[in-house]
Amino acid sequence: MNNKNIATALFILSVIGLGVGYVLTNSIKFGICIANEVVTEASCINLYERVGDPVFYGMAALALVFLVLMLVPKAWNAWKKFAVWYIPIAAVLLILYPEPNSWDVLPDPQELSKWISGLYIVVSLFIVTLISRKKT
Repeated sequence: MNNKNIATALFILSVIGLGVGYVLTNSIKFGICIANEVVTEASCINLYERVGDPVFYGMAALALVFLVLMLVPKAWNAWKKFAVWYIPIAAVLLILYPEPNSWDVLPDPQELSKWISGLYIVVSLFIVTLISRKKT
């Protein structure tokens, strides 16, 4: 399987993950935390948002990068060296990130998800741009 096919398959999986993240983030809209047309408990909503936000933003970032890698497959190997470290570290950081309270100066988990995803996109696009400009 060549790099373009791998990027295409991962793009499709990322779009599916993006949909899953959207559903989890909007658990009330999709009736996940509702029983008998009444919101059952806030902890249900918080749990799904805590999981859904990183999945939503992370999969959106992955989908964008895989779309670019489908167009520039020669950048795959260089990008993979970055991603193989960044993605697991970002996932662990988001999993272990504490719930903010009124005394914390830390950003909330949703904001952290956005920043981590944004940094991933910027660095990935930088790597792809560098490789695409190299003469082979």
